[in-house]
Amino acid sequence: MIPFTRPTIDWSFLTPTAPPTPTPTPTPIPRPTLTLSNILDTARPSVVLVIGESGHGSGFIFETPTPDVALVLTNAHVVEGVGKSTWANGSYWMDVKVNDSLIVPAEVIGVDSLHDMAVLKISYGWNEFSALEFVDDGFVPDGTRVYAMGYPLSITQRATSSEGIKSNHNFDYDRDRWDIQIDAAINPGNSGGPLLSRSGNVLGMNTWGIPKGDGLGFAVSSETIKDHLRALKSGELAPVGPKPVILEQSAEGYSKLVGLLSWDYALDVHFTVLNEGGPGYIEVVATINWDGKSKTKLIREFMDTGEQITSVFEFMEPDSQSQITYYVVADVAN
Repeated sequence: MIPFTRPTIDWSFLTPTAPPTPTPTPTPIPRPTLTLSNILDTARPSVVLVIGESGHGSGFIFETPTPDVALVLTNAHVVEGVGKSTWANGSYWMDVKVNDSLIVPAEVIGVDSLHDMAVLKISYGWNEFSALEFVDDGFVPDGTRVYAMGYPLSITQRATSSEGIKSNHNFDYDRDRWDIQIDAAINPGNSGGPLLSRSGNVLGMNTWGIPKGDGLGFAVSSETIKDHLRALKSGELAPVGPKPVILEQSAEGYSKLVGLLSWDYALDVHFTVLNEGGPGYIEVVATINWDGKSKTKLIREFMDTGEQITSVFEFMEPDSQSQITYYVVADVAN
């Protein structure tokens, strides 16, 4: 006889299953809104004063390839209009003041006049530069609070800012760029400085405004800036230096009364020089060989692009009017 074994039955399916414990939703920690003072303190080391012989503008560091090298963005009209940049070693050079204290030479490595943008490079072995960051999207809503920072009017000791709102975002077909319209004050000297968001990032670059507090200013939008930075940094938009061309030269000899019944022989060397390149100092040298003796005269003039000068050198030699040769040379002044 086979013994009977009672089967074991699992009745657990009749026991109600406890609901899963929900994962608590983390309470977001509110991010404090930056004050204007916070923004200024954070941005100030990256804002620069661009110094010219007859004026100034603003700019800002947007990239640091190495800690002691920085790239500065400013307006093309700042580079071209605040004075006589120095042409040396194949580049234009200007001075910039960093962090309201350190003045260093800046090489102009790219100028885009159409979009009114220029890039300078500064280097200082004992300094670490810091850069501002662009916003991902410059199309912030109308009414967004913005801050324009730079060196307006005659204020060059310390960067200042003006507060306003973004009121429009429009495309300028003449300049092929996006502009941000703001009601923050933009005065002469502000050009090239950063337009900052409430997080301290760059929305655009201040470029021009209506003075006397009419509340109308414009900045080149970050979209346009980022589209053209590669060309400005690469050197393909490097400015062309001075290029003097002698259009005419001639010489005229004559006897000149220099005292009572005393005559010397004079030679006037005439010349006309045109600058076919960028603005800079041009040196014109005239040399004559007179009876075996050499004499030289020169002038040094600042010439804008397309500018032309005509002048004359006078050479004199007592009682001599033979064996005279001459030549004129124009070159970029060092």
